[in-house]
Amino acid sequence: MSGLDARYIQRRENFGPRAGSQALKIVLVVEAFNSIGGAIELVDHLSAHLAGRGHRVLIASTRAAGDNERPVPAGVECVYLPIRGRKPLSWRHLERLWREPRLPRRSELAALIARWQPDLVSGHTCHWDTFPTLASICRATRVPWVHNLYDWRDQGRRAFANLPALKSAAGLIAISRASKDAFSSRFAPAAGAEVIIGGVDENTATPYPAPRPYLFCAARMDLRNKALDTLIAAFNQVAQGADSLDLLIAGSGPDREEVAAMAAASPRAERIRMLGRVSREQLLALHAGARLFVMPSRKAEGLGIVFLEAMMAGKAVIGTRTGGVEEIISDGDNGRLVAEDDPSALAGAIEQLLADAAGTRAMGERGRERARQYTWARLAQRHEEIYQACLRRRQP
Repeated sequence: MSGLDARYIQRRENFGPRAGSQALKIVLVVEAFNSIGGAIELVDHLSAHLAGRGHRVLIASTRAAGDNERPVPAGVECVYLPIRGRKPLSWRHLERLWREPRLPRRSELAALIARWQPDLVSGHTCHWDTFPTLASICRATRVPWVHNLYDWRDQGRRAFANLPALKSAAGLIAISRASKDAFSSRFAPAAGAEVIIGGVDENTATPYPAPRPYLFCAARMDLRNKALDTLIAAFNQVAQGADSLDLLIAGSGPDREEVAAMAAASPRAERIRMLGRVSREQLLALHAGARLFVMPSRKAEGLGIVFLEAMMAGKAVIGTRTGGVEEIISDGDNGRLVAEDDPSALAGAIEQLLADAAGTRAMGERGRERARQYTWARLAQRHEEIYQACLRRRQP
């Protein structure tokens, strides 16, 4: 039954309420939970904290092809299934006018929600074509829906025609002010979204035992959004004057082979190490041992949780002047911001920070203090408060 077996269909009485709070059954809907990315990290940590606070949590996700299985947090259930999006209406396919709205209600996700009977659906899908799907399913099952607004990039085949579906959401949460402003520029109700930036935990890891000093980047291998080609080009320039410096890149994604080929073709190929997907423990160690964290973006980055992770390790960070990145990196204070797709500017920022070790350490300490404002525990508590408030508003 594609994950819809009896172990997911349990009565509300099977779990106890947390003291001072109503215990809830919550379905978190996300795409490609077995992959990597900011929305996936948020769902991973949010689900763990909600379960720890006494709620019953189920993650419903599509599966990314070719990626490893992601461990599910303790006390959290996970089901992989399709999340169908609607197709654009056209003169050749007028039947979609009456056929498409009914399809989501007959989907595996709709069946899961109808059987599991959650108190609330928390949406974390980034592709806009899923918005009407979630709206239709939640209306049909009469389950309130709160949706998180991520990037302004994955607009889907129906583009802005998807946004009105968000009107049926009981609440909206934006991962940054930049995301909130971008959505509200074309969808006025998004101006009422709550902004919740986060999160990160303390990093007490032993530094990664690299044989030479290194720059570090952790990113989804997706060249539409992550400018890893710009990073490699910038490193080629920096490496000419820094013989004892390597570049370590961790991550996986659809363009991993193309990025690996770029690294192999670099004149500094022997100093670029492609680490692939790493465990959370390895990631913390890599942050702890790096000289700098560098991740240039392409298009509007919603936030960039990896910057917070690097800052919590006390590292100065370098990012692109785009989207929510500017809300956590202050140029010259806790890192540097550079223009998009400019390898020379990126190389210059790297060289400047490498040349001023004391100033760079001070940047890292200021970044650590800022990162401590954005813990996962705080993020989960604020989500929980919004869920409870939305449910109270719906009570007769």
